[in-house]
Amino acid sequence: MVRLLSLRAAWTCFALAALLSAGCAEARSPEPRAADARFDPTERIVRLKVALTELRDDPDASGSSIEVSRAETWVARAEALTRTHTDPELRDLLLETAEGQVTMVRSAIALRKSTRALGTRAPGPKRAPETARPTPETSALPTPAAGDPAPPPSSP
Repeated sequence: MVRLLSLRAAWTCFALAALLSAGCAEARSPEPRAADARFDPTERIVRLKVALTELRDDPDASGSSIEVSRAETWVARAEALTRTHTDPELRDLLLETAEGQVTMVRSAIALRKSTRALGTRAPGPKRAPETARPTPETSALPTPAAGDPAPPPSSP
């Protein structure tokens, strides 16, 4: 029995050591990877310009015009960096930021549309409004003292 316990303890220590050593491994890859390896920067810029034009023309995006103009500025800077072939990391960062901004604006538009659709939904069965119930009045009967016997249960 003692031998079985020592084997179990040794196995537990081995498993714990393996877990701890796996956690100490390097988590990052040594080289930075491109934001979206499927598309080159020029194609990403074109896609963003198309998306921003659609957002600019969308009447529901009127409240997000500042965000759209920010994204357009970032795309313009990324386009300039692409033409000069300088600072590809900054270019990728600008493109990722603009893509995130487009996603945020699209989400805001979808939220506005769904909120509007929810407000104009066909009327269904309405629940009665909850009203505040009056506070129950105290009984005119005296409260039992600590030494008084409990009242007999009432039968229905």
